[in-house]
Amino acid sequence: MNTSTLIRIAAALLLAATLSNTQAASALQELAAADASFKYSAERDLWVQISAYDREGAPADLRTVEILEALNADGNETRVLERGLTDATGSFERKVRVPAATKQLTVRVGVLGITNTVTMNLDAGGTLTHTFE
Repeated sequence: MNTSTLIRIAAALLLAATLSNTQAASALQELAAADASFKYSAERDLWVQISAYDREGAPADLRTVEILEALNADGNETRVLERGLTDATGSFERKVRVPAATKQLTVRVGVLGITNTVTMNLDAGGTLTHTFE
């Protein structure tokens, strides 16, 4: 074999290797490319609407409201996700960010003489509503 034949064979082998690497890279890129419609979040927004009334049925204004998440199955250990005060009409409304895996929340209001704590299952609608009376 002469030199030009060896150069041609080497060029052909190099071209074949480059093409197969390009095809492999293209296939790998297609495999690794994220689907644009895929959305994942570790948290979700929940709209919370709480109304609180005292024993006489009057709006419980400027009372504490706590949104709690259980840290264990018994619910003995909790952490506060949100805390605030009711307004003049006894309402507490806001968006609360909760872990996406959360299935239940406990709401506690600072009103004496009524049942002031409730644990509620979360629905798919993204709203948590309760009236304390």
